[in-house]
Amino acid sequence: HAPCSDVRDGFYQFSIPEPASWFGVREKFTAQELGVTEMWDPETRRKQPVSPNQVFPCFEAMPMGWSWALHFCHTAINAIAEESATCKGRLFEDRSPPPRILPGQPAHSVYVDNNSALGANLRDAEDAFDAFASCCEKRGLDLHDQQIRGQTARRLWSGARPSSPYVAQPTEQDLALQ
Repeated sequence: HAPCSDVRDGFYQFSIPEPASWFGVREKFTAQELGVTEMWDPETRRKQPVSPNQVFPCFEAMPMGWSWALHFCHTAINAIAEESATCKGRLFEDRSPPPRILPGQPAHSVYVDNNSALGANLRDAEDAFDAFASCCEKRGLDLHDQQIRGQTARRLWSGARPSSPYVAQPTEQDLALQ
């Protein structure tokens, strides 16, 4: 069982004021035109009241096209999945053996701002999903409405039988469904 979720506008929910000036526009505006009362000061490393007459708009959220954005977003969502109550330390990660999915031992698989909560049964998968969603909510991260949960959770290899600690083989019934 693998209920899935997608963090809504994942990249844009992260504020990165320090490098925001890298992602600005060269057109000048007055602070009054933009309704700006404070701006990031790289020297003091905090927001200050606007003092210059002219300002350059910058993109404070993490821009999708920035080469490091993928890494930072994935790392943040991975940390949230890891800390969720039901799956502490049970993540599918690069260069690591996958955790076994056993009853009472669900795991998470994260790709950038997407999460799959994998469980040996629907209850485990839903508990892991709910724990992840709760951790996101505590941090103010919204999930897309079309998250897959409950009865709509698609069963992956419904009758899978373990053939080794890290591999599950589909049953003949699963193969017939494909």
